[in-house]
Parts: sequence; C-alpha cells; structure tokens
Amino acid sequence: MGYNMMVMTIALASAPLFIFFLFVVFLKRSVLRSALISIASMALIGLYFWNMEAGRITSAGIKGFLIATEIILIVFGALIILEILREKKLLSFLKGLFEWVSKDERVHVILVAWAMVYFLEGVAGFGTPALIAVPILVALGFSAVTAVVLALIGDSVPVIFGAIGLPVTYGMGSVLNSLGAGGLLSSLTAN
Repeated sequence: MGYNMMVMTIALASAPLFIFFLFVVFLKRSVLRSALISIASMALIGLYFWNMEAGRITSAGIKGFLIATEIILIVFGALIILEILREKKLLSFLKGLFEWVSKDERVHVILVAWAMVYFLEGVAGFGTPALIAVPILVALGFSAVTAVVLALIGDSVPVIFGAIGLPVTYGMGSVLNSLGAGGLLSSLTAN
C-alpha cells in the first residue's frame, strides 16, 4: 500500500470521529443527532470505500451496540454505588474509618487510590474506580484536582487488565483467533 493510500485510509477510518466532534463541539448539535450522523458516515465509508456488505456493517453495528450497553450497565452500577454512599451518608463513615486506621494522608492514598482502585478496576473497570474513589478522597480532605489525579494515577496499571479481564479475553482472544490459536486462550483460562 502506497503512502497516499495509507493516509487516505487513516483519514477515512478517523472521519466518523471527526464528524462527531465537529457536530457536537463546533456546530452545537445534540449528541444523539451527531452520533447518528457519525454512524451513517461510517456505514457509507464502509460500503463505498471498503466495499463491505450491508449485512456485515449491520452486524458490526449491533455488536458495537451490545458491547456499549455492557459498558454502560457497569458504569451505571458504579453510579448507583456512589449514590448509595451519598444518600446513606457513608462517605463520612468511610472518612472516620480511614482516620481510625491512620491519620497519615499517604496511607489514605495507598488504601483508596491504590488498593481500592485496583479492586474496583478488576470488578467493574471502565472508569468506575475513579468515579468511586474521587469522592472518597475528597471526603478525606484532598482537593478535587488532587483526588482526580491520585485516582487516575492509581488506575494507570490495573486498567490494562480491565473489568473481569475483558481486555485480555476479548483482545487476546481476537489476536489468537486471527493467528489460528484460539483454543490456546481457552485452555489457559480453563479450570
């Protein structure tokens, strides 16, 4: 593939994202309308540039919708947990508990922004550790910016493994399947 063809391929593959960004940020359209226009542009590019079949584009769209729904449900669960913490005034209880364990802020950072974030990333993933850890860090007396930075730094390592190992099973599974070694991952993860 020549350089010009590669540049055009990259530009066309990126076009739906840029179209979405253009409509939301610069043209001030609704997110739903912008997403629909972006999806339509993606389908047209697939049909006319990559000569994809309409059925394949439809099935890819359905698969994307189902994966997005799974992620939304996981994040929604984290929002419910956060709302329960707020409604039941458990943030102040957690603050007292952490201060009982230690008065040292560094210990609080290790317990919340490292240990708890690692656990939450393994259980839920998809940004939920920061969503839950930041309000707890703010309740412990950290500024909002410091709490966000600490939670995101703490989430930088476990995010590779993601929720219940989904990046490993989806990512490695697709790589191994494309190499013809799909049974390898299932034999490695079998009990």
